Amino acid sequence: MSGLLDDIEAGLHNMSLEVVALRRELGTIESAIARAESQDPTTARPWWRPGGYLYLIHPQVNKQPRLREYVGRDPDAIRAALIRVHVGRVLDGLVARRESVEARARRLHDSVKYTSRGIW
Repeated sequence: MSGLLDDIEAGLHNMSLEVVALRRELGTIESAIARAESQDPTTARPWWRPGGYLYLIHPQVNKQPRLREYVGRDPDAIRAALIRVHVGRVLDGLVARRESVEARARRLHDSVKYTSRGIW
């Protein structure tokens, strides 16, 4: 019987460690998302025209025509626009990572909920 109790205690300890790790990872991701959102990210894609002119083509929203944002040939404006595109892609990755962590938290919650039915 003590082996069974040891297994329960070890399982609860591991779950507690997982909760701490999930909370820490989610906090890190949330702060990175906040930093990325403060840098004016965009979901647009760069589109180069002959002559070195850059446009940002934004996704279609509500069946409206796509917005074409003129950036031009100025190197500083091009650099700023490409940084916005990069930050937007990074933000997409962070959001996907947050969803993954939240899914892991839901699975852990469900396992605790299922396990605790017989206890409580």
